[in-house]
Amino acid sequence: MDSRLSKQIQCSVCLGDFTDPVSLLCDHTFCRQCISNHSQSCRLKLCPECRRPYTMWDIRSNRVLRNMVTAVREHLSEQQALRDMNVATCGASARVFEEPEKLVCSDHQERLKLFCETDQKLVCLICRDGERHQGHTFKPVEEAAEPRK
Repeated sequence: MDSRLSKQIQCSVCLGDFTDPVSLLCDHTFCRQCISNHSQSCRLKLCPECRRPYTMWDIRSNRVLRNMVTAVREHLSEQQALRDMNVATCGASARVFEEPEKLVCSDHQERLKLFCETDQKLVCLICRDGERHQGHTFKPVEEAAEPRK
């Protein structure tokens, strides 16, 4: 699922995640910089996807997609973090993080030290104390990664 999700936030021009996504009237979406560069390099402004003509006035910000890109990035990052702390099979103990500095909260730039059992996601201490996680139960990351008996 992660690769399918990742492709949904990919610009067809630069093949990277959308940055400041904008849509044309034909509903195709690109990074603002990609469509701007495309517009400057072409005499006729045609959508890179469907070749439909457009003007600079037809370009509009896609705030919903921008928010979705942020959410997908966070989700993919959390999924990778959970994979990294998965317990090895055959009764082996949990893997130790090789690069713990990678596990950083995107909102607060703090280390992700807790696992929110309610939301099933890694959180920092500041997130734990915020409204979004009020009343939730938490475990230290190391404890959450231990095999269940």
